[in-house]
Amino acid sequence: MTDPYLGEIRVSATNVVPRNFMPCHGQTLQIQQNQALFALLGTEWGGDARTTMLLPDLRGKKVVGVGKHEFGPVDGTTAAIELAIDVQPPPMPNPGTDFAKIRAFAFGFAPRGTISCQGQSLKVADHNQLFGLIGHTYGGEGEEFALPNLDNRSPIGFEGSKPGTATASTLQLNMSTNLKAQDALIAMASYDFAPRDSELCRGQSLSQSEYADLFELIGTKYGGEAPNFDLPDLTLRTPLGDDQEDGVGTKGDGTLAMNFIICTEGIFPPRS
Repeated sequence: MTDPYLGEIRVSATNVVPRNFMPCHGQTLQIQQNQALFALLGTEWGGDARTTMLLPDLRGKKVVGVGKHEFGPVDGTTAAIELAIDVQPPPMPNPGTDFAKIRAFAFGFAPRGTISCQGQSLKVADHNQLFGLIGHTYGGEGEEFALPNLDNRSPIGFEGSKPGTATASTLQLNMSTNLKAQDALIAMASYDFAPRDSELCRGQSLSQSEYADLFELIGTKYGGEAPNFDLPDLTLRTPLGDDQEDGVGTKGDGTLAMNFIICTEGIFPPRS
């Protein structure tokens, strides 16, 4: 996956937190030591704005795109964040990039190269590579196509052969022998296939020996027994912040408990 922006939220399939990230547990941080992050988040998630700021607390919550809600916590089960699609194609597009992925941010704007997922219509001629990936899946016709509309909606894993109003969710798998926590992240994609070194999150069974590094990270939290283990099943489900110790993998009504993590040291996001 692409290097994260400061304040970017990602979903992890494991309890292991990668370097430069922290869990979204509402921790109090000192502004003096986190001035760049404070410039982005302010006190949207809490803090006194003088000496302290709070990280998002997404335990027990699902996320929705900012729409009619104010940015930040909506209620005890939902938080509104910026959900934006990466529309800036790489110099040489290939399915292994983050192009056309849905990215989540704990601040109130879509960084340069991304567009908020609000169902906008784009011209095919202006975004032909993006159109080549998602077509008219989310609406539009002829020379125009629509982006996913995630205003007040949670991204969920699609069912069947095509995504629709929701997004496909893929688990990034690194096939090397040096798999790290940052490789066990859930990527939300707007297209209908798993890029190279990824698998759609549909509860598939994998061999513990063939995918030993991934198994070491997630074990059988999502099911399975020796000699296999299961991937998360996000079919028609959305990630829910884990709110209990080691509760990752617990299924709810349309949800699957996972870990939301936020980048606290990274690239400062450029504005459009």
